[in-house]
Amino acid sequence: VVLETVDVASTAIIGANLTVGKITPTASLTIPAGEAILSNPPAGTYVAPGSSVDLFISGVQVPDVTGKTKSAASATLSSDQLSPGTLTFIGDANVMAGAVISEDPVAGTEVLPATLVNLTLSGIAVPNVVDQTMTNGEAAITGANLTVGPILAVSSQTEPVGSIVSESPAAGTYVDV
Repeated sequence: VVLETVDVASTAIIGANLTVGKITPTASLTIPAGEAILSNPPAGTYVAPGSSVDLFISGVQVPDVTGKTKSAASATLSSDQLSPGTLTFIGDANVMAGAVISEDPVAGTEVLPATLVNLTLSGIAVPNVVDQTMTNGEAAITGANLTVGPILAVSSQTEPVGSIVSESPAAGTYVDV
């Protein structure tokens, strides 16, 4: 199975009436990313049917994308055969809005190609515009460098006409720039 992709190696192992064991990403300067470097037990070793075979697959290192914008981080990950996973936005006064604060797995970790890298980015807090007039609410939103989304008119027994009765996302939520 050496020099085969994970899928081809796994199919061969299963076809030999064995089971695929642990798959470990391993650094290699000579084997292309995503191909098997070795197996344990090695090929040619007699084992009982149903035995487990571990694979060591040539991996890629997670690049350091901290400080980059979401689009620059995505481009860097893509060029390294990785993809952005979950994006989480938090407030951080020390980091420019829209910049990556952290990543998981962390930079330098050896992973399999196509691994999702979760990013935490500095976001913008949604201002509280409930109970404000439309004019003041829109000004607060655009003043926070956000865009006013769709407006839905609703009737209210308790709020004056033209008042904002709710917002989504909620005030204080950190969002993408």
